[in-house]
Amino acid sequence: MIGLLFLVAKTIPGGFTVSEQQVLKIVEKQYFRDRYSIDGALLGTENALDLRLLDALKSLGKVGSRFYLASLIPDQYEDFYTILIDDREVVSFELSHRDPAVPEEVQIVSAAEYRHNLGQGKKRIRFDRLLEAEAKFKSNR
Repeated sequence: MIGLLFLVAKTIPGGFTVSEQQVLKIVEKQYFRDRYSIDGALLGTENALDLRLLDALKSLGKVGSRFYLASLIPDQYEDFYTILIDDREVVSFELSHRDPAVPEEVQIVSAAEYRHNLGQGKKRIRFDRLLEAEAKFKSNR
């Protein structure tokens, strides 16, 4: 596949030439990315959305040391969030785009129960990676 891409890119008319390394970089970015990446899942204080989610959790009385965004389903008037708190519980809620953002339709389950209900597939793999990241964080303390 890469050889074919290199051949096609090398023979584009108009004097356009690329090196094999440039083709590999393009292919890596587009096709070899990690589907189950958890980059950006840890909520922090630098981002306005993260602060909004942390405030919503605080209004529910939820405390923890680390919060992970496990799932986001955007909608026109509200978004649906699922947050993993440390490695012990999962909070799912709906948050309106309007201020003040008060969480609605709140569901709280243990992390083990949420994991069991996910079944198999992409969401389960990504959730397992969140749990692994939290376990790694705790072991490095």
